[in-house]
Amino acid sequence: MDGGTDRPDSLTMVVGIATVVVTLYFGRDVLVPLALAALLSLAFAPVVLWLQRWRMPRLPAVLAVVAMALLVIGGFGTVVTLQFADLARQIPGYEHNMLAKIEAVRAAPPKGGLVEQLARVGDDLHRALGRTTTADDDGRAPVPVVVHEGFSPIRLIENVVGPALQPITTIGIVVIFVIFILMQREDLRNRLVRLAGLADMGRTTIAIDDAVGRVSRYLLAQLGINSGFGALVGLGLWAIGLPSPLLWGMMAGVMRFVPYFGSIISASFPLLLSIAVAPGWTTPLLVFGLFLALELVVANFVEPLLYGSSTGLAPLSVLAGAIVWTSLWGPAGLLLATPLNVCLVVLGKHVPMLHFLTVILGDAPVLPDEARLYQRLLAADVEEAAQLCMEFAAGKPSPALHDGLLLPALMLAERDRRRGSLSSGRQRAVVETLAEALASLAEPAARTAGAGKVLCLPLHCELDRALAVVLADLLGRDGWQALIPPPPPAAGATLASPEHRDVERLCLCALGFNAHNARRLVGRVRQHFPDAQIFALTPAGEAPGLTVARTPSQAAALIAGRGVAAA
Repeated sequence: MDGGTDRPDSLTMVVGIATVVVTLYFGRDVLVPLALAALLSLAFAPVVLWLQRWRMPRLPAVLAVVAMALLVIGGFGTVVTLQFADLARQIPGYEHNMLAKIEAVRAAPPKGGLVEQLARVGDDLHRALGRTTTADDDGRAPVPVVVHEGFSPIRLIENVVGPALQPITTIGIVVIFVIFILMQREDLRNRLVRLAGLADMGRTTIAIDDAVGRVSRYLLAQLGINSGFGALVGLGLWAIGLPSPLLWGMMAGVMRFVPYFGSIISASFPLLLSIAVAPGWTTPLLVFGLFLALELVVANFVEPLLYGSSTGLAPLSVLAGAIVWTSLWGPAGLLLATPLNVCLVVLGKHVPMLHFLTVILGDAPVLPDEARLYQRLLAADVEEAAQLCMEFAAGKPSPALHDGLLLPALMLAERDRRRGSLSSGRQRAVVETLAEALASLAEPAARTAGAGKVLCLPLHCELDRALAVVLADLLGRDGWQALIPPPPPAAGATLASPEHRDVERLCLCALGFNAHNARRLVGRVRQHFPDAQIFALTPAGEAPGLTVARTPSQAAALIAGRGVAAA
């Protein structure tokens, strides 16, 4: 019956996701301006609230903020246009440098391959440039042929007004949406709460606050980082002597809003320009070094410090989200990818049906520490198992590792063993991997025996041997000489080993005691060790006639004579 009920749910989810994707793609003409407006509203809302605190009515505050944003964007576009025009006027003056670079590449040995292809391109470019200034064979300059067409208002509209109409329309729609969203902010929030249902008002409110807070912090941090990045790029290129450093600094700041690829794109244009305008290769190397140094510092130090966990996105999900949203919405999707993914993570966090979004996109660990360790033990990955133990134990007392990580991981293994899904071979792999991982973490000084000799005796199965390994490791850290007899466990010949003659304390280790088998086993152990103190370490079950510890730290305390029995 379970499989029958699961299939409709899965089918419904797949159909729902497909419907959403199709709607996003075919409705992009409306949804893209709406998403841009919502994003800008989140950025402008704190400024509007600040103006309202200074007794400015909401409508003038909203209009003032929107007008200021339009002035900033318009000023930015004007400066970029003027800088491009100035650069276009300067380019012909660098023709000699470009031809010299091409000649240097053409003359560079060895010939063939890439060098030969570049040389051929250089010759073609040189001939093309030469044709514009040379005369015809008869000594007369070529006469250009110009085809004049009659004036047509319709053609003028198609050629001039048509291409500019769509972006102007989009900007107008975005501005109108921004004004209405800022004016009706509380009403929109209340409608979202009502849409989710009054019975779940608390969860809806928390989800909205979480999404708004994360996106706002991300936008603020990214705006500050990218503005500083662009300013440093502009100053660096000005110091290097590259033409139009203001243009490239502004472009670097804007392009850095594009995840991962923005910095590469913004660096390529100044690098190509430096190759064209500089007489040698020093300037291109300086430009490349400037972008590389700034990107390394910002990406590895500044962004982790300021972003922290504000977005809650995994790095891979940022890249995958950029690709998906770009394929759906084009360049606008690339800019909106990270904020939209943040909203999806928050949605998955607060809506149980969509929890898979948080698992796929979020940066929180999807497995608890004990499950991660158990998975690595099953895979016989000694290095990663040791690394997990080291990370968990950092800054914590010694028993925290054994009680808080190793024991819960073994309990997961015991659960699988009881279900019949863990073969004896897998159990041995768990034991051997755990022993090697703990041995690699042990310090030589901590393994010196001095407190006495303890026999850690596994009772039933291989996983009990793993529990004995955990206890032996903890006792070894306290200076005890902990011994684990070789398999088979509790065999008479093994217990009678000469190495065990002077054992004064003995601990029976079992992840789950079987009361009937335990009585027989305890009787056999007492025959071999009549004077030894015998304890039992078992997280679950009972050990009749023995002092029981539930955790390795309790067992170590009992063995050392400073603990009490578990309740």
